[in-house]
Amino acid sequence: MVSMNISIPDPLREWVQRQIESGDYASASDYVRDLIRRDQASARQNQTMLALLDKAMACGEGQGPCP
Repeated sequence: MVSMNISIPDPLREWVQRQIESGDYASASDYVRDLIRRDQASARQNQTMLALLDKAMACGEGQGPCP
């Protein structure tokens, strides 16, 4: 695993610290990894939704059920 240094303003650092203190995360790294995983899942879901929308748009209006 490699490390990455980031700079954040104090209010964000305090937010991360509160998340750790709540017991939901073991460290700032744990919190950031979780955020990245959630962002990846959201991006995959968005891609799926866009593909479904494209398919629906390709069917056209008034042509009955689309395969």
